[in-house]
Amino acid sequence: MQNTVIIFLLFSFIFSENIFYGSHFVHPKTLIVKFSEHYAPKLGIENPISLNEISSIDNSDNFRTLSPLFSTINQYTDLHYKYNLHQFYRLELYENNNLFEVIIDNLKNLDIIENVTTNGMANTLLVPNDELYINQWDHDNQRQAIQYGTGNLIGMIDCDLDTDLAWDITTGESSVVIAILDTGVDLDHPDLVNNIVSGYNFVNDSLPPDDEYDHGTPCAGIAAASINNDIGIAGVCPDCSIMSVKVLNDDGSGDWGIISEGIVWASDHGADVISLSLGGGQYQEVLESAVNYSVANGSVTIAASGNINTNMDFYPASYDQCIAVGAMSPCCERKQGVNSCDAEPGWGSTYGDQIDFVAPGVRIFATAKRAGYWTDFNGTSSACPHVAGIAGLMLSKNPYLNPYTIREILRQGADDIAEQGYDIETGYGKVNAYESLLLVPNAVSGDLNTDGSVDVNDVVLLMDEILLGDYNASGDINSDGINNINDIMLLIQIILV
Repeated sequence: MQNTVIIFLLFSFIFSENIFYGSHFVHPKTLIVKFSEHYAPKLGIENPISLNEISSIDNSDNFRTLSPLFSTINQYTDLHYKYNLHQFYRLELYENNNLFEVIIDNLKNLDIIENVTTNGMANTLLVPNDELYINQWDHDNQRQAIQYGTGNLIGMIDCDLDTDLAWDITTGESSVVIAILDTGVDLDHPDLVNNIVSGYNFVNDSLPPDDEYDHGTPCAGIAAASINNDIGIAGVCPDCSIMSVKVLNDDGSGDWGIISEGIVWASDHGADVISLSLGGGQYQEVLESAVNYSVANGSVTIAASGNINTNMDFYPASYDQCIAVGAMSPCCERKQGVNSCDAEPGWGSTYGDQIDFVAPGVRIFATAKRAGYWTDFNGTSSACPHVAGIAGLMLSKNPYLNPYTIREILRQGADDIAEQGYDIETGYGKVNAYESLLLVPNAVSGDLNTDGSVDVNDVVLLMDEILLGDYNASGDINSDGINNINDIMLLIQIILV
C-alpha cells in the first residue's frame, strides 16, 4: 500500500513548494528512509550511514544527501533506540522528476532498508474569519458568544472548562513546561513574555522560534497566557511556562520529518506537555515513533482531531499514544458546521473512535502576533491547547503524574454531553479542568501508581517496567534518565523513612 501522508488543506490556497502525489501533498525533494534494525548503526556510538551505501540502485544520481532524521539528538539513550529513532534518515533529492514511485520501489528492494515513505506535509488547523467577538466563554460560559451572521447571543450556561474554579486550586507552576509545536510564538508578546522559556526553530535554526503566520501565538495564549496583569486574556495554565518549537513555516505548513524531530527535541529538552494543533489524514511511521517516544519519555502529547467534519482518522491525533481533542461549540455539542448553535459555516470537528474528549473551539479569544489579540480563533487548533493547559494544571498539582495517568484522569473528569458514556463524536465528553484537578492525588515522590502513597506496589510496578525495558519518569527517582536498581533502592528508602 502506498505509504504517503494525506493532508487536508483548510484554506483556499495551496502552497506552491509542495507537490500533489498519489492524492496527497508531499515535500517535493525528500523521502524518509527507515533502515533495517540489523543494519542501522547505533548513532552516538557508531557513524551514520553514508550516501554511498545506497548508491548502487538506478536513479541514485538524483540523490543529494542522506542524513539522520533526528539530527538534534546529541546523545542517544536506550529509549531513543527502543523507539527506532536511529533507523530513520532523510534522503534529499536534487529534483523531483516524477520518479518518486520508482525510487521508492528500488530502495525497498535493498535488504538493508525496512521502509521508505514520502515526506508528507502538515498544516495548521485554523478556521479564520473576520467577525469580532467580545468574551472568553471557554472559561465561564454565560451565553456571551455571538452567533455567526445574526449577532444573537448564544451558548449554554456553564458549558465551559470550569477553569475559574480550577484556579482556586492552582494557576500552574513555572517548572511545568508546555511546548507549542507550531508556526512559532510571538516571544515578546506582553501576555506571554514572562512565561517564555528557551525553544528551537527547526525551519531556520539561525533565527529564534518567532511567529509570522499567527497560529502558534494564539495556541500559546490559550494554553498559558498570563493572568491578573491588567491586559489581554487569561490562559488555562497562566503560571506555566511556554516553549516555542517552530516546526511549521511562515505559510503555516511543514513536513512530517521536521515535526517528528520537533516532538523528540521538545521531549528531550524538558517539555512536560506537547501541544500539536496540526495534522494530516494518513498514517506515517516516523511520526508515530516520535509520539510514542515522547510519551514513554514522560511528555503528555496532545493533538487536534482535525476540521473535516466527518468520521475519519487524522494524525497525529489518531495514534494510540496521543490524546485526541475535538472541538465543541458554546452549546456543549460537537462543532458541526452551520448545524451548531454558533452557525459558523465551513468546518466541523473531525470525529471517530480516536477522540478522547472535546474542548472549546469556536469564537475563542487568544493572543495574536505583534502584541495583538484574536477575538475569533476557531477550529480544533484552539481546542487542543485548552487541554494542554489543563494537563499543565494537573502537573502543577502533582509533578509525578505520568502521561497515561493524566489521560485517564482527564477522561474520568470529563462531563458527558452526548450519548450516555463514550461516543465517537464527543469521546468521554467536555473536558473539565476543575473536576480533573479534584481527581489528581497529592504529590508524593515515588508514587508510581498515583494512589497517594508510596508502598511495595510502587516497587513492584517499577521492577516490572525495568524488566520490560520501559522508562517511567515518575520512577526515575535520581533523575538520571534511566530506571534501574538505584531507583529501586531510593524508592525503598522513601518507604522506610
